[in-house]
Amino acid sequence: MNYAPAGMPMWARSERTKYLSHISFTFSDSPKVPVDEDDLIAQHLQPRFMFFDESILQLAKLFCTECYEEGTSDLLYGDSLAMALMARLAWLSSSGMKAPKRGGLSARQLKLVTAYMQGRLASQISLAELAGLIGTSRSYFGRAFRVSTGRPPHRWLMINRLERAREYLLTPQITIAQIAQLTGFTHQAHLTRVFRQVIGTTPAAWRRLHDN
Repeated sequence: MNYAPAGMPMWARSERTKYLSHISFTFSDSPKVPVDEDDLIAQHLQPRFMFFDESILQLAKLFCTECYEEGTSDLLYGDSLAMALMARLAWLSSSGMKAPKRGGLSARQLKLVTAYMQGRLASQISLAELAGLIGTSRSYFGRAFRVSTGRPPHRWLMINRLERAREYLLTPQITIAQIAQLTGFTHQAHLTRVFRQVIGTTPAAWRRLHDN
């Protein structure tokens, strides 16, 4: 593994290599949020070459899985993976980095962000967008949301999208393709895949089972 800051030139040379699996991440600038905890993480990101970390490997595998899935990946999920990756890199680079706060969101904050997400189930939502609603950093928001709900933001959003999809499935006039669009899935096949993974059956089979 290698970590190089933006703009740093790099060279690589390999001899007698029979097989190589390679993944490269490039992060664009993100909108600023009122609290600078994310900037603190960035300050601890130092160049690091030829190292190995199991946590980063598992995060990279999750990225790869998303890249090979059909359809557009969920923005909130990608944001969460990116923050976890950068936080892990910062932790490896600095033993003096402060431990993150462990508290959850206040009742008012939780109500605000969950209502916002419920109202935008069909839209792509970013981690910075949610953190900005309550004036926190992305990294703090992700941890605090999980403490308060028991789920990371992207998982909470997906579960609520599926709940809304099940409500629509009770109305025969709405097609499954339309339901996918109304609940933020890329297309019908995307909804069907996630629905089967979480609910254990397909939307069509679930609709037939609950057909009155």
